[in-house]
Amino acid sequence: MGKAMSVQMQVARALNGQVEVLCARDHHRNFPKHAHPELSLALVEHGVMLFEQARCRETAHERHLVVTPPGEPHSGGAGGPGDLTHRTLYVAEDALRLAGFTATTFVPALHTRPDFARLFGAVDLAITSGGEALRVESTLTELLHALAPVWPLRLPGGGRGAARVEPARDYLHAHFAQPVTLAHLAALCGLHPGSLVRAFRSTLGLPPHVYQQGLRLQHARRLINAGVPLARAALEAGFADQSHFTRAFTRVFGLPPGQYARGSDRSRRTR
Repeated sequence: MGKAMSVQMQVARALNGQVEVLCARDHHRNFPKHAHPELSLALVEHGVMLFEQARCRETAHERHLVVTPPGEPHSGGAGGPGDLTHRTLYVAEDALRLAGFTATTFVPALHTRPDFARLFGAVDLAITSGGEALRVESTLTELLHALAPVWPLRLPGGGRGAARVEPARDYLHAHFAQPVTLAHLAALCGLHPGSLVRAFRSTLGLPPHVYQQGLRLQHARRLINAGVPLARAALEAGFADQSHFTRAFTRVFGLPPGQYARGSDRSRRTR
């Protein structure tokens, strides 16, 4: 008797369906040759992936990233006796265009550098945790620019980016608690979205979504110090999800917001 074939899948989408993350655990299943209209980025989490594209057969191991351009015929499956778990990010044409690329930018590739897996993980987490559009767009743009064989040579306003991020920065300071898109921030600066992400990081040391989260956390901290209840402080700072607020606060300040609030309360009483 042959081995049973089955697959377990979970799917999450963002940006109106323009990006999709699929987590699959394959049990000895091979996929026949096929193609996708989207850019496909597959990260191996566990096991070995054997795949074929561009007339080449390759083997991807854990933390390796497989790039399959739109329309590229490919096949693959588990390359060992155990299960294969992989996460695949599908990026549609509109999302590619936002970052400054087209369907013909990318080439078939196998990347083994750890930083590619880390950048992929940032996009994955932004999508699967229901992150706001700015977070998804910023992390996706950084991943695509790292993977592209050559960065776009002529993005609108690209050469002046470092001197023109102030409107985006000022907008984030004035509206940090509100959802905002990368396209809106870029329009304020007269830049292409891909140029803005690079210029923003180059000038301020952080991508826009991380900068915005920092502003939110500092505001929440001030509210907590003033005695505002945690749930209200999180909401007024722009965190719609309490668990996300707790994780972000703990990561930046080193202790959970509840513990921070208790210390702040004791400090107020001893004044």
